Amino acid sequence: MNNPNLNISGVVLSGPLTGAPPNVKIDMFRMFFVKQIAEHLPELIINPRLNVSSITKNAALLKWFISDAKIVPILGARQVSSMLQYFNHFKYNAKLFTYPLLVHLGSEDQIVNNKSTKEFFEKVGSNEKQLFEYEGAYHELQHED
Repeated sequence: MNNPNLNISGVVLSGPLTGAPPNVKIDMFRMFFVKQIAEHLPELIINPRLNVSSITKNAALLKWFISDAKIVPILGARQVSSMLQYFNHFKYNAKLFTYPLLVHLGSEDQIVNNKSTKEFFEKVGSNEKQLFEYEGAYHELQHED
């Protein structure tokens, strides 16, 4: 959306983060607070309250996610502030997105906000777009049975 000269054939999104997860409520006060904290304490850690057990139904993969030291479900204040700006950008500029688009969602995904993704999809300016929602699937679609 920011680069109209980008030469690509299309975009495929799998469980895209287009809004805060359903269990995370973001009001104007929280947005203001996060922005202020991000400016002054960008490294401050914020718990986004992600339910990591809803990443996948695959028990072995879930165990790996939970035990891997490189996967930590926390975010810095600057990162959260940037994500909030990104969500608004997505929301208000969807009509400018004119590339062919293919979206895949898991109906039981609690990591991302499927409602905001569907709203984005409806507003997208592309004439070539498809959305597939897989019933009962979690976030890691490639690992679902």
